[in-house]
Amino acid sequence: MHTIVAQVESVGPITRQVIHSKKIIRASNPIDSSYIYLQDTLTLPLFDEFSKSRFQQYNAQPTDPNVTEQLYYKLLDQTSVPLPANSKYSLTETNRYVTQAGLTDTIPLVSLPIKIGNFSAFPIVYATTTVWPAYNLFDTLDFANPIDTIFQLPPDVVQDSALIFTVVINDPNAVWIDHFAYHNYNLPSFPWS
Repeated sequence: MHTIVAQVESVGPITRQVIHSKKIIRASNPIDSSYIYLQDTLTLPLFDEFSKSRFQQYNAQPTDPNVTEQLYYKLLDQTSVPLPANSKYSLTETNRYVTQAGLTDTIPLVSLPIKIGNFSAFPIVYATTTVWPAYNLFDTLDFANPIDTIFQLPPDVVQDSALIFTVVINDPNAVWIDHFAYHNYNLPSFPWS
């Protein structure tokens, strides 16, 4: 079997605008350091002759006076209190294996119901899930030795957090929330004669 690998370099016109984002997103936590913008309502009727830009700007900074922040945790106990930062759990049952005289008994480790937050989208939705310690214990009683602990690497569930910024928008000159304003050229309410 033969493999041929080649690289080609070429020069051509720029056909699109390349935008580089400064935000680094962890694969497990895409909502961390996100901004949620809360728009106010407008008084109608509204007239915009489009002679100047009246589009909302989304450039808030954490130190702005209209920005608040809230820290959300991925793992909560049943009373919605965050679990410690070093919390690690398994989604499958883990056990204590006790061996004596060639026979092994399997004893399940104590399970724990916790709330796990879905950090893939905001608002965060929590689901109560049963978890176990992220390790198995092996104990041989035939001779004196310490219990062996085999950790699950990587653990199924670890504590994480997401800092969400909320911005209250109240610029009376910004009447459009995005750059997709609709121009009604075909069916106006009161057409000119």
